[in-house]
Parts: sequence; C-alpha cells; structure tokens
Amino acid sequence: MENTLENKAKFFAQYFAQVVYNNRNYPEEKTQKLDSTLMSYTDKYDFLTLKTLLSIADEDLIHVARLAHERPGHDFKVTRNKDIFYVQTDYDRVGINYFISMMPRYASVCATMNFAKYKDEGFKSYTINIGKVNLSSERPIAYIAIVDYLRSKGYALPWMGLSVEKQIEYGWIKLKEA
Repeated sequence: MENTLENKAKFFAQYFAQVVYNNRNYPEEKTQKLDSTLMSYTDKYDFLTLKTLLSIADEDLIHVARLAHERPGHDFKVTRNKDIFYVQTDYDRVGINYFISMMPRYASVCATMNFAKYKDEGFKSYTINIGKVNLSSERPIAYIAIVDYLRSKGYALPWMGLSVEKQIEYGWIKLKEA
C-alpha cells in the first residue's frame, strides 16, 4: 500500500472518536480525540499514538478470550510468556476448558476448546485459528469483534496488509512507551 494522504485518512478512520491524534507541528498539544474536523485536515504531520499489543492489559486479553469463544460469563486467567500470552478457564461443569493463545508480535489469536477425559477416552481438543488480524478468518464474527475491540482500546494492529512496523515507517503512528 502506498503512503498517500488518502490511505492515511482511511487508516485514521479505524480509530475515529478515540483520543489518539497528534500533529508534529504542535508537539506541545495534548493527544486529542480524532473527530471529523481533524479528519478533514489530515496532513503529512499527523500521527496516531497507539499502544503495542505487547503491552495489552489482562482485562483486554480476557475480553478477547470471551469474544473468541463467545463466552461472556466465563472467568479466564492470564499467563504471560515472552512471546505468547495464554488465557484460559478452568474446566466447566460439562468438562470443557476454553483457551486462547495470542502472539502479539504477529497479532494472531488461536482459540481452543479442550474436552475433559471421559472414562477410557483420551483428551479431545478443538482448535480454530481466529487469524492474523489482517487476514481472513474461520470465525468472522469473533474475528471482527476482536479487531474492533482492540482498535477501540487504541492498540496498533496491521491494516489492509500494512504491518505496524510499516505504519511507523510511514509516520502514521507512534507507539506509546510501556
């Protein structure tokens, strides 16, 4: 994707009505709410200040897990490793454990349901890849809900094949310091 003002405005629209807007010509000004007035004057000096998925809050990870599994009432627990985050429930009353893994560097979410061992049967598992945030998904409703939720919280995500790194290179975004 080319670095044009038209493409930049389309990208900015994904974060409309959020307090993420900045302009290099006015560094003393606070980050502002991105509204229709600011959108109509988008120029090469405008940028959004966004959060990296590496700094995602536990409550946001839990919300993503609930969206991925369409289980709003379940209690999830978060475990973090260097490159991958896990969110899971205990086994519920019918013997199902809901689990997601998120690879923030790749904006990828994988949802798994594990079925408890029954008598002589082995453990059973069902896994579905929610998909990289910029690709198609096997579960489009959960995928769309996750992307919308993460953007509504101001997280930097790939867009239309444009990586977060490329968005930074184009000057469209800066990442907040963790």
